[in-house]
Amino acid sequence: MIRSFRMLVPSVAIALALAGCPGPEDDHDHHGHDLEEVDAHVCEHFETQNSVQNLAAAADPADAPLAFEDPHLVYGIDFTGGELDNGSVRFTHEGHADGLLYLDIDVPVELTDASGEQVEPSDIETEPACGEVSTRRRYHLHTGSYILTFGASDETSVRALLTLVESDH
Repeated sequence: MIRSFRMLVPSVAIALALAGCPGPEDDHDHHGHDLEEVDAHVCEHFETQNSVQNLAAAADPADAPLAFEDPHLVYGIDFTGGELDNGSVRFTHEGHADGLLYLDIDVPVELTDASGEQVEPSDIETEPACGEVSTRRRYHLHTGSYILTFGASDETSVRALLTLVESDH
């Protein structure tokens, strides 16, 4: 039991650091983390089915539910019960960072800030990080609220995870 605990503590600290979450010894920035390591950590979350938070996206972006509050949860986002081919969720962010948005399927995505201005991705990676991830988009984020609109698409849902890393800008 003690041996298992000793092995678990460093693993948890590494996982928290890679996910951009403060851990017990996490007093450094995440600028130097290798993107491949972050991808691998995110893939673990996608592969673990018990770490999924399901929510219905709103047809009207003004009614978008809050998502991505927990960086360790994959959000199963339903496009309004299949009645529409798109849907919106919102999230808030404090500070300056790059948001890495991972999706299990390739669907159109539009990110807008609180003023309604579109935020273009600085990078889109379409080579899967793992079998569970289809695309990764990188956005430069500042303090504020954001709306993510998924679709129009033939899909009725998407699984998504947003993780933050220190911006290189």
